[in-house]
Amino acid sequence: MSEAYPADALPLPLTPQQIDSAWLTRALRQRLPHISVVESQVIDVILGTSTKIRVRLAVEGEGAGQIGETLIVKGGFEEHSPKMAAMYANETRFYADIQPLIPMPSPRAYFAGTDPHSHQSIVIMEDLKRPGVDFCDALRPHRFDQIARRMETMAAYHAATWASPHFRPGGRWADIASRFDGWGWTICAVISCPMSGRIIGPCRVARPSPPGCTTATGWNGR
Repeated sequence: MSEAYPADALPLPLTPQQIDSAWLTRALRQRLPHISVVESQVIDVILGTSTKIRVRLAVEGEGAGQIGETLIVKGGFEEHSPKMAAMYANETRFYADIQPLIPMPSPRAYFAGTDPHSHQSIVIMEDLKRPGVDFCDALRPHRFDQIARRMETMAAYHAATWASPHFRPGGRWADIASRFDGWGWTICAVISCPMSGRIIGPCRVARPSPPGCTTATGWNGR
């Protein structure tokens, strides 16, 4: 399946300032065609490999109740972002074409699209910063039960996609394996792996082998 090029939402914004009510309305109408964003404000910008932009908004129309008071616009809004275009496109592909079909706990996506005229791919997702949600921390060890739950979830979506007809020629996922050819090495070059040669040897990046399914992580940060 080709990338999602949502004509009504193009061009995708390249700066936080371009995320306004008019663009949000066009983007959110891809899945909620009767809503209108009547007010919006960027209230937080979280820098990282992908930029997470928290937006407070007021929405009217049929389906407005499905959107919270805030949401996350995730994409490439930083100096390094053009080098990460392939990664952004892969994450967008997950939310557009894979997430709806697999049993995986993950944020609800209201929009997922790629702009063929820039490096930009954007996912608009629910804001997970709310009571009862605990974000992982790389410096905080996980308990056995947390790791076991994660392994069970991974097993479930691998089982659901194992030998899926979607991977066959002409299927909606037929191109997934090819999307990662050389991609890991490209990203490795981008980040330069400065410590790998001294400590762990040459940089190595795992590649998925069909049939199977890989997913984007990181979600929407803090």
